[in-house]
This record gives sequence, structure tokens and C-alpha cells, in this order.
Amino acid sequence: MTTEISMATVSSKGQIVLPERFREAMKMGKGTRLLIIKEADVLILKKEAAMKDDFKDLTKMAEESIKDLWDRKEEDVWNKYLEE
Repeated sequence: MTTEISMATVSSKGQIVLPERFREAMKMGKGTRLLIIKEADVLILKKEAAMKDDFKDLTKMAEESIKDLWDRKEEDVWNKYLEE
């Protein structure tokens, strides 16, 4: 993976233009939706389509983490919960 750097200017309306080479490399066009993440003084842009893949992994992990609960009797689940 190669890191590329470029500058952008914020307009009076708060808009920025992503460099063409970045848009092409990321297959972004008109209407592409982006998730914006703020960490301290850093903004991270992520394509919505890529974000959906992340949620697939999250869903899978959640299902695996509670898998053994599905097979238990209701009393067993509540007793385990109350012990903690």
C-alpha cells in the first residue's frame, strides 16, 4: 500500500475538492457517500460501500460472541447474567 499526500482548500461553504487521481483510484464519482471520522485534529474519509464490509465483520463477531447463548435455557442465561 502506497501513501499519497495532497493539499485541498476549504471553500466558504465548507466544501473541499478531492484530487482527481484520488477519486479515480478510489472509484468515486458524483453521489459517492463518505463516512467522515474525526480523531483529534485528523479527519478520515471512508467510502460508504467499504463501511458496509466492516459492518459484515462486526455482525459476524457479534453472532460468534453470543452463539452459545442461543442454545441455553432462559434460566441459564439469566443466572449467568446475575452472577456478573
